[in-house]
Amino acid sequence: MRAVHATIFTFLSTAFTDERLTDPTFEESLYIEPLTQGRVLTQFEFVTTETRDHVDTRPGYPHDDHFQWFPRTIGQVLTSHSLNSFHISMTRGRIPSSLPISPAPSGLELWSHFTSPKAASTNWQALTNTLSGIFCASVNFLDSTIVATPELTRFPGAQHSSDSVKVGILPRESSCTENLTPWLKLSPTRDGLITLLAPLRIFDSAYHSIQFYVKQSCQSYKPAHPASTPSPSTPRECQQTKYTMVQTLTSIIEPADDFNPAEWGLYDLVKREFRGPSKLARASSIMVGYKDGEGEVRPTPVAVTESRERKGMKLAMWDLTREEYLTEFPFMYKQSTTSADSQDSTVAPGSRSTLSIERFLTMDGTEFGTLVVAVTNLDKEKTRRFVYLDILPWYMRLYLHTLSTTLSDGRPAIRHHHYAQTAVDRKQPSILELESEVPPMSTWKLTVDFVKGTIFYTEHRPDANRGFDIGAAMFTFSEKDLIQQERYKTLGRPSHSPSASAHHQLRLYSNAMLLALPTPDFSMPYNVITLTCTVLALFVGTVFNMLTRGMVEVGSIKDAAKDGKDQKEKSTEKESKRVTRSTEKEKNDD
Repeated sequence: MRAVHATIFTFLSTAFTDERLTDPTFEESLYIEPLTQGRVLTQFEFVTTETRDHVDTRPGYPHDDHFQWFPRTIGQVLTSHSLNSFHISMTRGRIPSSLPISPAPSGLELWSHFTSPKAASTNWQALTNTLSGIFCASVNFLDSTIVATPELTRFPGAQHSSDSVKVGILPRESSCTENLTPWLKLSPTRDGLITLLAPLRIFDSAYHSIQFYVKQSCQSYKPAHPASTPSPSTPRECQQTKYTMVQTLTSIIEPADDFNPAEWGLYDLVKREFRGPSKLARASSIMVGYKDGEGEVRPTPVAVTESRERKGMKLAMWDLTREEYLTEFPFMYKQSTTSADSQDSTVAPGSRSTLSIERFLTMDGTEFGTLVVAVTNLDKEKTRRFVYLDILPWYMRLYLHTLSTTLSDGRPAIRHHHYAQTAVDRKQPSILELESEVPPMSTWKLTVDFVKGTIFYTEHRPDANRGFDIGAAMFTFSEKDLIQQERYKTLGRPSHSPSASAHHQLRLYSNAMLLALPTPDFSMPYNVITLTCTVLALFVGTVFNMLTRGMVEVGSIKDAAKDGKDQKEKSTEKESKRVTRSTEKEKNDD
């Protein structure tokens, strides 16, 4: 039956498809790793690629934006905003860097690579407004006050220059079903592993991250005209463009009431039945990472490898396109020991990462403070070189002359390059970016003083006493992300994810922070209104009584009351006599 569906779909796609389009591809994968206390790490990844003739967006040039599987909406975003690539993530929570997943800061992060610096400055606002509508998120709040153009940090596709890259973080943006629904609609399929995405299980987890990455790259160039003279400064005209879309969803699922951490399957994990891989998928696989000697899996995997980067870990992989897994996948994980339950609840059973990042604020009164950043290298041999990027809001005014970088032994740390941007009130943020290194078994520490700015009372949020959120700092290391590259090597295919590609460097994020600014007494208006209304009520009530009540002597009131009482008694006596006479008359008649 599956072969019949695939044949029909292939015939229809070739019959009604433009000849300039090549066959698109779709790949899906699921990574599972049991943690402690019954928690399970899951990461879904869906990759859609398509190659077509280059779209010329210049005025007067005819072009179309027809795609087969690649979403037309995203294709229009790339062409209309002059984009090479962009990446957006919506994350809640923070987990250790030892887990083999795509890192993301808490909140919403967007970085985009434009075709030119001019396009980056003119199209950013329009891009954020467009993505805000596509993903139902507050992307449009990424304005010039919290967005930076990095000078030293390199991004995929912009390894040599970052002038055309913009990055911004909204640390308090939360994600929910209204963000997941449009993310799912961008996928070309509705079957396969995507059916295992249960919103109630995802958003009830301790950590979840929705990520979307898309890029376009030129695959071939048009041949130069024989009469023209090629020049290095003249860009070559692209003939075919490859579009790549990577959708990643990561979550640490909490155990359900009926969940047995000693033995469980896919249904116990997500409460949904697996009906086989997607009919569009060229490759569909499930991989499980578990500690050697503490668990076993069934059915028998296609391949089992031992991790080199995480000692004691095993990676088991199943190819879902095999005939026996086309309708169901009887996966079962059985834990043989419970020794891992004594570890931290969010740490994988494998070895911990040798990198640790801390970031916090120290206050000196209510006006001044100090930003402290610490990077610890627990590796015994390797020196870690990195680029530190911190985008701080304009109301954190840095005193750059107090900036210092030291090591744990007291020596000053090496600073290869550094860049700083001073804040302008309500116009641009404070940016701190420097390239340094931390020796083996040492801690690198940065400190810089700052003064708090003053904001209008109308700029405070409804929960003003909670403080203002400061986005996470970004650390880009010169080494590769070997943990993720090892996982894709086991799958037998290259990675399209920006955090695990062969050209991308290891990137980690620090924690977000809270900054308490001087807060006015917002209850004072209520107190003034209450006091004013009370005084007015007393005054108006008194005046109203004086105007409406009559002034009468006390003696006359008593006499009038006595006369009224006597008259009432006389009327009562007359009434009783009348009743007596009528009764006697009735007796005489009888």
